Amino acid sequence: MIRLRTLLVCLSLLSIAGGATAEEESSNHKPTAESLKATITAWDNDMHSDDASVRVKAIEVSFPTADDVAVLFPDHAEKLNRFLGFGKKMFLKRFESATKDQLATERDRLGPLLEVEVINVREEDVSGGHEKVLKLVAAEIPVYRAVTRHEKITGGSSSYIFVNDHWIYFQGFSSIPELLPQLDKLLEKLPRTEADR
Repeated sequence: MIRLRTLLVCLSLLSIAGGATAEEESSNHKPTAESLKATITAWDNDMHSDDASVRVKAIEVSFPTADDVAVLFPDHAEKLNRFLGFGKKMFLKRFESATKDQLATERDRLGPLLEVEVINVREEDVSGGHEKVLKLVAAEIPVYRAVTRHEKITGGSSSYIFVNDHWIYFQGFSSIPELLPQLDKLLEKLPRTEADR
């Protein structure tokens, strides 16, 4: 059983992978490995900015929009969007409040980004972790995972999806098939907003 906390943590772990702004890099791209590498590099640069508005913008352009979720999961879009929206709000709050010292510590822990490797999971899903979710998503939609090599740390992340003419980062994407049967119960546990009433 997927726990609400586990999924929210997954949703809020953005693999932060410098160049143009994330907004410029994530829009108007072709779904190529090179455009994804450029997008991840821009997100990494922006997520480590001292300027909170730059960090927030990077999150906003990287997370799936309601329209993206509707394309990916049309039968479940309304409920998934409420669930994902809650995770996004929590993540934004964390990055808005990060201090310069906290950001410097994180940058020092990682070191500069040296390389981004992307793997098309439709062609190479070594772990088989995307098998179920790929059956739910239209075959023409590219889905990738990435390995980011910083000077001090190397990490893997997924899933990066090209939808509605831009790249998004969708942590927890491979867990969606397990989440769907539990979605109503999970939504009951979330605080209700005015928009939900």
